[in-house]
Amino acid sequence: MLFFEHEFRNPSATDAVFVVETSSPDLVLVTDAAEWRALRAAARLPGGAAAAEDDAVAQGNRLFLVGGETVRVPFKFLSLDPAAHIGPAFQVCPTSCLLDASVGG
Repeated sequence: MLFFEHEFRNPSATDAVFVVETSSPDLVLVTDAAEWRALRAAARLPGGAAAAEDDAVAQGNRLFLVGGETVRVPFKFLSLDPAAHIGPAFQVCPTSCLLDASVGG
């Protein structure tokens, strides 16, 4: 598992709600403030999650941000298995599909 934070800023001057969605099942938004603090501590990141950020993740995948507010959004990447992320064009070829490289044989 890989833990990281992405800084996100409300580009609007007005309060807004943002929905965090990912297309990969391996990329998961951390929505529990206690888990976030534990992950930050394990990663030895400086400081703790700010109160506003604790509140931001408390609502599932929605971020409630005031105009211009910036928060760190915590994620877990659950798979570091390269085979899980290789497209069909890069799949391992079975031995039977290899060409015979012998010369004159």
